[in-house]
Formats: sequence, structure tokens, C-alpha cells
Amino acid sequence: LARILQHFGGGGVAGAIGAALVYPLDTIKTRMQAQNNDEECKYKNEIDCFRKLVADEGMGSLYSGLLPQLVGIAPEKAVKLTVNELLLELLEHVMPGTGLWFLELIAGSGGGFSQVVFTNPMEIVKVRLQTQTTSNKRGFCEVIKELGFRGLYHGAGVTLARDIPSSGIFFACYAILCQLYPDQGFADGFLAAIPATVLSTPMDVVKTRLQMELPDGQIPHENALACLKSVWVAEGPRALFKGSLARVLRTSPQFGVTLVVYNFI
Repeated sequence: LARILQHFGGGGVAGAIGAALVYPLDTIKTRMQAQNNDEECKYKNEIDCFRKLVADEGMGSLYSGLLPQLVGIAPEKAVKLTVNELLLELLEHVMPGTGLWFLELIAGSGGGFSQVVFTNPMEIVKVRLQTQTTSNKRGFCEVIKELGFRGLYHGAGVTLARDIPSSGIFFACYAILCQLYPDQGFADGFLAAIPATVLSTPMDVVKTRLQMELPDGQIPHENALACLKSVWVAEGPRALFKGSLARVLRTSPQFGVTLVVYNFI
């Protein structure tokens, strides 16, 4: 029990520190993913998005939705890292001699599955706060009240479709890199996050589109598959990778910092 609590506490602290340091990049990523071809004013790229956000809405806009991120990220990362550790120990006992990268792929996927109970409420509130217009500003509690308990889990299926493979790929790559380059905690975490982040971006785009508040008159997508098809047909396959650079620049250092802090604790 003491070890579980240590993993849980360490994961929570590590996750919160990592998320806070790179949060503005998450806002840029969400804004880029939320825009579609029907919008008049589009962000050309991550730098253009940053400039326009600061010029039009001020520096504070880069931190919109930080509170739900900090509230949710601690239990999310704590659960993910704890489940990953426990599953890895179990798999090493059940499947001795199996390559560590494969065990981490399975254990990491399990960690990704377990975290969604915290991830989805945090993400939908964060997305709503990040994409709201200056004329319709609402606070953290107001958004939660509008959504209700059931609404907090809107889009949970696509969040699972993003987080299960993403987490599995990350921990598998991290295991390989740690064997090749031991004692390089931050660099190993940083590099392992790149393929996991890029490959999961299409599901992240779909999740953002499903969870954001739509403008008046815009019909919501029936489900994740319909949203995926709509983006592909109307905007092209490249649209499914909107915000990839911002995601990598955010997620890679966040994962690197998280694992360094977690292993230190």
C-alpha cells in the first residue's frame, strides 16, 4: 500500500509540474484544431496563432482552462503511472523472458485506459474554456454546471481511442530508449513522446471538434466516426494533424519533466 501511495503521489506532483510549464502550447494546439475551413480568420501556423492570441486576447488567453488542467492532471497522471507500474510488475511475473518494450506496450495501454475517468472531464472543460470567445467568457464552475455529470464524459470513446495507443506507444518507446541510452531520463521521455503524440493527433483533433462548444446554427457531429469522415472530406487528411507541432512541443517536454520528477520522487 505504501508503494502504491508513493507512486500515486509522485505521479500527481510530476504531472502537475509538467503540465503547468508547457500549458500555453496546449491552448495554441486546441485553437488550431478547433478552426475549420468555414471560418474567416484562420491561424496559419503555431506562431501565427500565438501572435494573434496575444494581440487580440492578451497573454492571459494562453492560460485559459489552466485550472481544470491542474485539478485533473494530478490524479490523471497518478493513476496512469501507478497502473502502468503495477501492470508491468504483474506482466513480468506472468510473462518472464518477454521483451520489456512489449510488456511496456501492454502496461502503458492499460495505464492510458485507466486515466480516462479523470482525463475526459478535465479535457472537455479545458477545451470549452480555451475555445470560448471574448464576448462569451465563462468560468470553470459555470462550464461544469452547464455540462452536468453526463456531459463531462461526452467524447469519452474518442479519448480512449487516443489515450490507449498513445500511452502504449510512449512507454514501449521509452523502454527501448532507456535501454539504449540509460540515465538520460528527460531526453528519453522527450523522444518517446514524439511518435506517441504524432500518431495520436488525428484522434485528438476529433476529440476537440466533438467537445468544443459549437457556434449557433452549426450541427454537431453524430459520433466520432462521422466527425473523422467530415474532417477528412471537407478539409483533407492534413487537417487531422492540425496542431501536431504544438502538441509535440507541449507533450514531449511535459513527459520528460513528468518522468524525471516521478523517478526523483
